[in-house]
Amino acid sequence: MGEGSHPLSTVGQLQLAANPSLCVARDGYRDQSDHNYAPSHNTFTLRLCSAFPPLVHYEFELIGAR
Repeated sequence: MGEGSHPLSTVGQLQLAANPSLCVARDGYRDQSDHNYAPSHNTFTLRLCSAFPPLVHYEFELIGAR
């Protein structure tokens, strides 16, 4: 699921087809108070898609392949 068509990138979520209320999420962030969303470690988990947005939102970029 994404925000729509953009020329080179878009922000979206990776949802489960079997249960669309669950999204792939980054597991844990430190220092959420000043918007410095650095992952606390490099694991992933499943969370509700309505979870804290930086946990479930990803930026996707179009990479031209020839």
